[in-house]
Amino acid sequence: AMLKRAGLELVYSRGFNPRPKVAFSPALSAGIAADSEHFEFETLGTATSTIMLEAINAALPAGVRLVDLRQVGREEPALAEIVRGGRYRVELPDTADPGLGIERWFARLDCEIERHDRGRTLRFDPRIEVSDVEQWGARTIAFTLAFHAEAAALRPDDVLRAMFGELPEGAQIVRERIVLADPGELTVPLPSRSATAVSPDVVRAVR
Repeated sequence: AMLKRAGLELVYSRGFNPRPKVAFSPALSAGIAADSEHFEFETLGTATSTIMLEAINAALPAGVRLVDLRQVGREEPALAEIVRGGRYRVELPDTADPGLGIERWFARLDCEIERHDRGRTLRFDPRIEVSDVEQWGARTIAFTLAFHAEAAALRPDDVLRAMFGELPEGAQIVRERIVLADPGELTVPLPSRSATAVSPDVVRAVR
């Protein structure tokens, strides 16, 4: 809706139920906030990224804005192909000791993490799925989770249960950023990619 309000001429899929060609970074689980998200869309317009960025921000509600928008060549991989993970920050309640939780995490790295989902038992290797586990200050921990395009992925609450035995009541989980496959590029804004004057074009954005 915001792209339409911004006056962009979007490219639609074919078939009986055409939809705008818009793709987003992996969805958040219920109860998890996000500091920034990525998405991409295709447009027939010839406006520059700067003009589109201004138009979209003018159409967004207060408190939400795009911080960067880049045109990418159609030969470049889609957003879903370069997303590799998410960086999470957890603000813990006073009842949970982050130091003890992290200590317990590293003590059990050789044990799989299990999650029961609709009659299935999913098993994850924490050494593969989780990286960069850190404590920030007195009540905050952070870690990076791997994402998988066509397979189940470990969730932040799975990590917290492994650390504390249960999900600490009142813990606030925030996905700080999306981790991309581009070497050395783990934060917003998106990496520079080859601009193209071909229409329709693919535009990648971050908010």
